Amino acid sequence: MKKTLLLIVAVLSCSLGFSQSQRMVFMEEFTQASCPPCETTTPALNAMIASNVDKIVQLRYQTSWPGVDPMNADNPTEVRSRVDYYGVDGVPAVFVDGVAQPGIGELSQSAIDASYASSAPLKVEVSHTLAENLSSATVSLVVTNEGTEAYAVASNRLRIAFIEEIISFDTPPGSTSLVDFEAVMKTFITGTDGMEIPSIAAGESWEMTWTDVVVDESIYDFNNFAVVAFIQNDATSAIINGAHSKPLELSGTYSDLSVLGSGESNDDLCDYAFVPSVQIVNSADNDATGYTAHVLINGEITQTLTSTDAIAAGATTEVVFDEVTLPAGATIVSYNAIPNNGDLYTANNSGRIPSIGKVSQSPVAMVESSFEEDVAGFQSASTVVLMPEGLSDTRFPFNVVSGLGAYGTSDQCIAIGVWFWDTSTIDPDGSFTLVDPITVESGTQLSFDYAYTSFGSSQDRLRVQLSSDCGVTWNTEFNMAGSDLATAPEVNMNTAFFVPTEDQWETVEIDMASYVGEEVLVRFAITSDYGDNMFIDNIGVRNSTDVTDLNVGESINVYPNPASQVVNVAFDIEPSNSNVNITVMDILGKTVQTEQLGNISSASHAMNVTKLQTGTYIMYIDLGERQIVKRFNVSK
Repeated sequence: MKKTLLLIVAVLSCSLGFSQSQRMVFMEEFTQASCPPCETTTPALNAMIASNVDKIVQLRYQTSWPGVDPMNADNPTEVRSRVDYYGVDGVPAVFVDGVAQPGIGELSQSAIDASYASSAPLKVEVSHTLAENLSSATVSLVVTNEGTEAYAVASNRLRIAFIEEIISFDTPPGSTSLVDFEAVMKTFITGTDGMEIPSIAAGESWEMTWTDVVVDESIYDFNNFAVVAFIQNDATSAIINGAHSKPLELSGTYSDLSVLGSGESNDDLCDYAFVPSVQIVNSADNDATGYTAHVLINGEITQTLTSTDAIAAGATTEVVFDEVTLPAGATIVSYNAIPNNGDLYTANNSGRIPSIGKVSQSPVAMVESSFEEDVAGFQSASTVVLMPEGLSDTRFPFNVVSGLGAYGTSDQCIAIGVWFWDTSTIDPDGSFTLVDPITVESGTQLSFDYAYTSFGSSQDRLRVQLSSDCGVTWNTEFNMAGSDLATAPEVNMNTAFFVPTEDQWETVEIDMASYVGEEVLVRFAITSDYGDNMFIDNIGVRNSTDVTDLNVGESINVYPNPASQVVNVAFDIEPSNSNVNITVMDILGKTVQTEQLGNISSASHAMNVTKLQTGTYIMYIDLGERQIVKRFNVSK
């Protein structure tokens, strides 16, 4: 990027020499594609701006909470910088001239009128041009002091941002119904810290030009490419004045490439071979003079193909890449194609296919998935996530940083965002599979913790399924829905979804005796009825050949659960000639505590657990010829 500086003496009339400049109302909004309140406030805000279009310069930041927003993913760092600058703690939030507006996402006519009626000490003008191939821009700025005295404030900073006047999606990019987004900030060519401006004498102007400014590939549609400039006092956050350079009338031999991802992959979860291929479509009236195509595996470019072959207007060509071996887990395959002669509409230059799931090649005897190595609500490395398109990343707005796990004893779990799973636009069925197949032996049991509540009596369903033929067929071993599945009362609030407390979890144990000697996959299948959220944690598979059930009339109760200082073990069992021993293991199978109780049939034993860390534990109760397994949690 090249910069040139020129101080210009303006020729002003006597009457102008004593004036101040017209203030443009500078409106900033912090919003989000998955923000339910934004769905309500955005139309009203747009209508207010449309009725004051000649008075307002607008700049909107697509933030990272409370959910998915691809526009934020284009530049999360600079958006976060402006969030921190203003101390924004929720969306939607509206600022006028650097001042937070009352209400939630509201802009009043009185605020617009008051700002526009007040004069500004400086006039700001900005313009731009684009390179012929749309790869760079030139931005020109003029700041004029129309007053009678020199103007210089040390805290004033100039900021210039590329924006898109409007971004329109064919389908909602987030969990709301919003598809149109105005004045979206793409990047600051001055950086979010801005730059100093010099002292400007009365009647003079300061001019700045930036040339060869690289235009980021995240621009969706160059027909809507625009520039916003503003001067802000960083000591007070007050905006001195701003300006807007409107989108240009573009003409040239641009093409418009879009990609339709495909490929050959066996549905067998154990077959790792995959041949990436993509169809490239030129929807423009001009030929594409050549192109570069990429295939990306989990976000990283693995193959590139460059061609000088033209793609005629309206024509389609297919690119087949070399065969790859997929890794275990969920693989996201995506493609992009870039024409040599510029592309006016880039939003369709990239495409992806639904996750391809593969499992590990080496079965294991024991699995423990507490998900603590993963970010809450995101795809776990312990699972193959095969959610429907639209929820395929399992990226849901759970910003809870502590206590989200089962019984409040851990920070992470698998979060299933049924609250955002609108079955009118997304396939109601999805699933995730444990990456590691299980070698089933005598006594093998599957256990997991879950929490869920319905919304308006919704019938969201959870099924746990096992497969011994690598996912070709599945047998359902657990199947519950709606009120039968619920572990907590309904929230039933459109502005709040269910996040479980420590006492709103349940533990399920499934006998795998009918699969002894086989290698088994475990799948959790969810059917959404657009209800509330579901959480799954501590998926455990353990082999214990001595585990037996209690006889009729016998009981062993472990309470409270979770515990903080003492766990009580209440026995009502048949007399035994052997001593009763308790062994406590953590979820990794390490023995952390033992107790020798002697000969017990009917009694209660208080076990001190103050030395145990917060977490889930397995209690093995040895009754001589029998062994009973109980799970409990410690919460400090």
